[in-house]
Amino acid sequence: MESRIAVLLGGRAAEMLIFGLPSTGAADDLSKATDIARALVTRYGMEPKLGLVAYEPQQQAFLPGTPNLKAERGYSEETAREIDCAVRALVEKAFQTATVILKQGRTVLERGAGHSWSGKAWARRNSPNSGASSRRPPGQWFSRRRRRSP
Repeated sequence: MESRIAVLLGGRAAEMLIFGLPSTGAADDLSKATDIARALVTRYGMEPKLGLVAYEPQQQAFLPGTPNLKAERGYSEETAREIDCAVRALVEKAFQTATVILKQGRTVLERGAGHSWSGKAWARRNSPNSGASSRRPPGQWFSRRRRRSP
């Protein structure tokens, strides 16, 4: 599960390595990573400081597709603080793992980022709202259909 968190944070780590600052692009991945870390701590008892206790048992929604209604928490404010610290530590550790892996493969990362960035720049320049010509991207040749004259 910790490696899954690192994978989810790979996009944010790549942004930090290539551009030096994060964007909102990895927000959903960050949310998912946090949810997994919280489940590890509160449902599966994976934090030694908190012991083998399920602080938030998994609840089923009353009807499929409806959100779960949160029950009142059954632990103290101090325990809640410890849970938050443990979740934060798991996410930060996974982020560091993702960063180390990306640093080791930096040349591949930069090559991929260059291709991705050049494709986005082309798309922005040639979008219908840009006013630029609708040339084809490099390397993509599409056949044009000829219209028959009446």
